[in-house]
Amino acid sequence: SLASDQVIVGLTNIEEITAKLFFERIGTALQETVLTAENGNDINLTSSMSIYVSTESFDDLDDIMTDMQRALLKT
Repeated sequence: SLASDQVIVGLTNIEEITAKLFFERIGTALQETVLTAENGNDINLTSSMSIYVSTESFDDLDDIMTDMQRALLKT
């Protein structure tokens, strides 16, 4: 098992429903992707995604991460 990576995708000027549909398509594509390792074993991709929507503007990534962590703690 390989270590996971974190990726942040920022979408501006997009409706929330459109963003959700976009990430659903990404998730489906990842689940349906099977890679083959050099030894012939299949590698299945998995992902975990969260969608964060804000009407505020942010100037740096730390502000976004702090706001996302606050939102996650509320759930």
